[in-house]
Amino acid sequence: MKSRKLDHKLVRRNVVTKGRTTRTSISLERSVWRAFREIAAEQGKTFHQLVMEIDRTRTFSRSAAIRVYIIEYYRAALEGARQ
Repeated sequence: MKSRKLDHKLVRRNVVTKGRTTRTSISLERSVWRAFREIAAEQGKTFHQLVMEIDRTRTFSRSAAIRVYIIEYYRAALEGARQ
């Protein structure tokens, strides 16, 4: 696996949740935002839509839920590639 420089700087982004009625901000590392946007694009969604989808089932902080979603997404992709 090619080594990449870890980009740990937190970046705050505004997101729309609950349709267009609620706006909030989320702080995530640049590399996490990049992965999240890639996943949303692959699924044909905006990152706002993906945040709303995650919000419907989360039971802990939004930023943690996004990180867990990304990890589980890539773990499932890796598992699928192994089969």
